[in-house]
This record gives sequence, C-alpha cells and structure tokens, in this order.
Amino acid sequence: MFLPPNTTALIKSMRQNVIQNVKLGHRKLLLANILNDPVHNENLEKALTNVNLKDVVFSRANCWAYVSRLLINKSWKNLLLNFINSEVEEIE
Repeated sequence: MFLPPNTTALIKSMRQNVIQNVKLGHRKLLLANILNDPVHNENLEKALTNVNLKDVVFSRANCWAYVSRLLINKSWKNLLLNFINSEVEEIE
C-alpha cells in the first residue's frame, strides 16, 4: 500500500474529530462506571485496578457506536480535501 510522505499531516483532521470523540467518550464512561460502582466508590485506586480488558473493549465499542455519521462524513471530507490539495501541489 502506498502512502504519501506527509500522511500524518493529512490524517490529522480525522484524528482530531473521530478519534478524539471516541477517546473522550471512553474516558467519560470509565469515570461514570467508577463513580457509580457502589463497592469501590470510596477507593479510586482499587476501582481503577478492577477495570479489565473486557470492560475497556466494550466501552470503546459503545463509544464508537455513538459517533455520529455526520462527524465521520465531515472528517472524511476534510481528509479527502487535504489529500487532493496535496496531490495538486505535487503535480505543480
């Protein structure tokens, strides 16, 4: 698979929009789960050690499910626009 030399700069808008949205949603769910846990709500360190990989995977999946189609479309438009502009600059 061929990727242009400045791929990181091109996908920056995708990272800023979609991935940031998923990360923030995951942190929000993690914090809500910790605060709502009746057993470990007094000891934050113990509550954090009880989080396992399954919880993280399901949390990320839930966050991804809440990413709106509009946000993904906007991110792809920005990504494709940047990619097309960079190809035009290389041709000139």
